[in-house]
Amino acid sequence: MKRSFSIFCHEKSKEKNIERFLSQVKTNTTKVPTLILFSSDSDNFSFYSTILHNLFPSAQIIGSTSYVMFCDDGNDYSGLSVFCVTEGVECTSGVILNIQRNPMKFKKVIQDAVDSLSEKTNTCCFEVTTAFSNSEELVLDTFESVLGKNYIPLLGTSAGGNYENPNTMVSLNGKVFDEACVFVLIHNLKGKITLYKENLYKPMNQFFTATDVDCDKRIVYEYDSIPAADFLSNKYDIPKNKLFDFLKEHPLGKILGDEVHVTEIDKINENGSIAYFSKIFKMTKLSLLEQGDLFKVWRQTTLAIKSKVPEPSFNIIVNCCSRINFYSKKNELDSFFNLLKNEYGTYIGFSGFGEQFNYTHLNQTMVLAAFE
Repeated sequence: MKRSFSIFCHEKSKEKNIERFLSQVKTNTTKVPTLILFSSDSDNFSFYSTILHNLFPSAQIIGSTSYVMFCDDGNDYSGLSVFCVTEGVECTSGVILNIQRNPMKFKKVIQDAVDSLSEKTNTCCFEVTTAFSNSEELVLDTFESVLGKNYIPLLGTSAGGNYENPNTMVSLNGKVFDEACVFVLIHNLKGKITLYKENLYKPMNQFFTATDVDCDKRIVYEYDSIPAADFLSNKYDIPKNKLFDFLKEHPLGKILGDEVHVTEIDKINENGSIAYFSKIFKMTKLSLLEQGDLFKVWRQTTLAIKSKVPEPSFNIIVNCCSRINFYSKKNELDSFFNLLKNEYGTYIGFSGFGEQFNYTHLNQTMVLAAFE
């Protein structure tokens, strides 16, 4: 039997979903899972968190609310998606609290998790942070202060949820949190781990600089010393009343060497400043972005992953909710899910309000970890 499997449950009741989950577990393995990752809709998240921990109290169990639940066994906007690993990994976990105020107080939690591993090679960190507190960068700084010196890469997501009621939650071993970051360190005993970041966009080759910002509030007041909204409206010849929609289609790209980090607009303020969903530092080189060739990008991702891990044992995939909506509008959402199933085999997916990749908070991006 395989060492990992995914189960998607979309029955009419949460109790029926648990029944289906248990039935599928018996079909897939006779072993007790070492690691369980799951996502669900917000309404039933606490129920699933408690039940899964009660069923498998010895497993490391990380959960998150998600905009879409998806894995190689199915996908939908409600239900329960569960991924189990039964062998070949060593895991330690923890929770970081006070994420808005002082997550650095919890450095020892991360260090203790690192110290409890038998080895640090072939190890990655998967974390989930509750959304809308502007805390992701603070949390990532905390992780980097510990994991960076141990050369442990990181990927993660800001928890997702329904747009109308975006009540995001995370859980660790049965305990539910509405303002926290939960994480698990996964040491792969049977091979290496490859992390990858997929970007659908490319710079429009008109560059500018953020000259007046409030990093903590994620607000840009001026680009090239001109009020932000005025600057972009004039530079791209877009009327002010159509600027927001234009910037939704053309997100901001932070240019860092050869890297482009996508940043999504939140709102245009009355004073002409612009709020974003990730921090923009003063004097950062920037460009608006335009969509590249969707299918070419997908092929490049597949080739890049397969060149390093030709036959992944399993994958953890984080895909932004904005990308889910983009694919849906293009009538390519089924194509995307089919691609994941056909090319990546066993996987668990999370769709949230932000992505984390090697200590950087991103938007409108897909990040993944492939396990040999």
